[in-house]
Amino acid sequence: MRPWVLTIALLLGLSLAVNAATIGSDTFTRAANADLSAHTSDSGHSWTIEAGVAEFTVEASTDELNHSGTVDRLARLGVSVGDDDMDVSITVITNTGTNRRIGPVARMNTTDFTNALYCYLEGKGAGVAMEVQMFKRVGGTETQLGATHTTSITANSETHTLELQIRAGSQKCLLDGVEVVTATEADTTLQGNMYGGLFMKNHAGIGRLDNFLLESVATASRVVIID
Repeated sequence: MRPWVLTIALLLGLSLAVNAATIGSDTFTRAANADLSAHTSDSGHSWTIEAGVAEFTVEASTDELNHSGTVDRLARLGVSVGDDDMDVSITVITNTGTNRRIGPVARMNTTDFTNALYCYLEGKGAGVAMEVQMFKRVGGTETQLGATHTTSITANSETHTLELQIRAGSQKCLLDGVEVVTATEADTTLQGNMYGGLFMKNHAGIGRLDNFLLESVATASRVVIID
């Protein structure tokens, strides 16, 4: 009998293989301190800062990024993923202080910072477990997506990975590779926004950001040959 070639699709409830390609990356390596807007990423792209403020500093001594401002700020890497689906990840060096926030951002456009989708790790005070939350920003208004996740992180200067995975009608935030917040946001306002970036608030000193990675995601069906 000739082999049957079956394409196992998502409609059958089975997982699909995902091929990720790196679009942008940054390890924030410099010989001297610099404002993020004057820094070129490892992938050769520039950063644009919300409101043009000089609050993000690339530290030469640590090769990491900090943020000295007390207001939520986004920064966008100047390269398009070319598709709505994307993965954005960062390394977090924790700061457990109250309202210290840090995270990856997806679904950004090139004209302003009024529309975006992001998750962040937030400090709740010394000795208190940090939380992970996910939000969309549409027309400048924030709306929480999914449920708040309480972590087991209570100490400063710990290193963790935070990743945002965006698919059509599905959003996930992963902490150290474990899915902790999920949502099924289908707001068409955010479709067609193909840029990624980062989110920080008052995350300086003991708290910093490193290893930014922006990936495009191509989903391929698995092929099974049955003899």
